[in-house]
Amino acid sequence: MFDDLRQVTITGGLTQVPEMKRTNSGTAVLKLNVGCNQSRKNKQTNEYENTSHYFECSVWGNYAEMMEPKLSKGMKVMVTGDLEFQQWEQDGQKRSKILINAKQVKPLSKNENQGQKLGYGNNQQPNGNNSYDANKNQGSGGNGNFEDDIPF
Repeated sequence: MFDDLRQVTITGGLTQVPEMKRTNSGTAVLKLNVGCNQSRKNKQTNEYENTSHYFECSVWGNYAEMMEPKLSKGMKVMVTGDLEFQQWEQDGQKRSKILINAKQVKPLSKNENQGQKLGYGNNQQPNGNNSYDANKNQGSGGNGNFEDDIPF
């Protein structure tokens, strides 16, 4: 009934290179770290103070695989997802954190490294040129009239 109360949306910059991992069953998990800045006016000094907040986000399954090549460190993103509270014990001390299980990740800035990740440079296609080759998309007649092959 109140599941939607755990849903959050944040905007910020990716502070690290997104890291793809796999669970024991093979499910893809993309780990994102999003940093957000907040500016507040100090009432005592009348000066603005900046504070940074960092959020750990997880993207799961096929969506993680689809998003991984589209994201890079420094990009601005909007992440929407559900909050998850985790607890564990480390060196005799109880620890906890809240992370975001992302349902949607929307890039808000351009991925400067996307071409390099795919092995292309200067917006080139895999064949090494930037242009559309109409001859490669000809219909079975070879005359460039490929509309006859469209089934609708």
